Order: sequence, then C-alpha cells, then structure tokens
Amino acid sequence: MKISEYRHTDGHCRWELSYEEVVFVLLNEDAPAPYNSELLAFSKLKLLWRLSPQTKGGYDYIVNVWIKGGEVYAGSFSGYEHKLDIQTGEVLETRFTK
Repeated sequence: MKISEYRHTDGHCRWELSYEEVVFVLLNEDAPAPYNSELLAFSKLKLLWRLSPQTKGGYDYIVNVWIKGGEVYAGSFSGYEHKLDIQTGEVLETRFTK
C-alpha cells in the first residue's frame, strides 16, 4: 500500500491534528510499514511530507505532535523532539529529552 492521499489512511488513523491547513496524522500499529512509525502531513488531501524516526533501530516511531509558540514539534518513542518546517517537513532542530 502506498499512501499518497488522506483517504488512504481510512481505518488506520490513530490520531490527527489540523493546523495552518495541514493535517498531521499518526497511524495505528497495524497500518502498513513504514507508515505506522511515521508522521504524515497532508495538504489539500494530498501527502505533503513524511517524518520518519531519526534512529535506525526497528523499534522507534513518532508518538506525538504539538504546536508551541506557532511552531510544530514531533516526539519519538526513543526520546527525540523535532522542530519541523510545516510546509516541507524539514527537521529544523532536534533535541534528546530522556
């Protein structure tokens, strides 16, 4: 399964957040790999970008997304916090929090 549109997440969506016309989606664990470990960002129902965990072990995944001071952040299971560019998904800053 290749996820390229928001509708492809039907039945797999665990959590979503809409901000600045971008919908951030985290999928259930039973969703197809690698999407089940990533943060997906959609704009106008099309996939805008994907954020994969920064660690390369098989047990990390993106667990949350939040907005603070108008900036978008995502956190991983392994304890990394990523500040993101909302339009490109580029990681602007990474901080280890555990």
